Amino acid sequence: MKRTLLIVMVILCIAVGYIQGQQIENRDYDSKSVVQEQLKGIKSITLLVYVDYEIPDYSTIKDEIYSLCAEKLKNEGLDLNGDQNIILRIDVNSFPIEIVEFDRYLLLLVRTELKDEARLVRDPNLGNPHGYITWSNDWVFISSLESLRSSIKEEVLIRLESFCIDRECAERFASK
Repeated sequence: MKRTLLIVMVILCIAVGYIQGQQIENRDYDSKSVVQEQLKGIKSITLLVYVDYEIPDYSTIKDEIYSLCAEKLKNEGLDLNGDQNIILRIDVNSFPIEIVEFDRYLLLLVRTELKDEARLVRDPNLGNPHGYITWSNDWVFISSLESLRSSIKEEVLIRLESFCIDRECAERFASK
């Protein structure tokens, strides 16, 4: 019973993630898209990482994720001093599974969002201090407590790689 329930939950998570990822996978990288328009010209960002305090050893995981992401972004040519008022926010949230047999598992959501400072067209003096999301990528998955740290890091790096690919495509096609 426990195994069947776990299989059903994993299939559900995969289905939700697949549906969320369809927009990215169906994009045509050979032509301009709204995403490419929104990502062109990014040279400097502020990186923020949040890891749910309910996750065991959350502060260490947060520090490791920040270091890995900062290194990856620097290698991609991005400055992390935030001169452009653009925030790349990576959130890792957990949801306990309320089934006794799954007390050693967590349902996790990794959300990666790019937020830009923006002004409203109808009144440019009305700024939004929280910015506007111009790129996002979410993924839901289940992880055992034993492999939690590695699972989270792997999923965060996959989402970050998606951002880097989209940004690279935006720069490549910006002049077309």
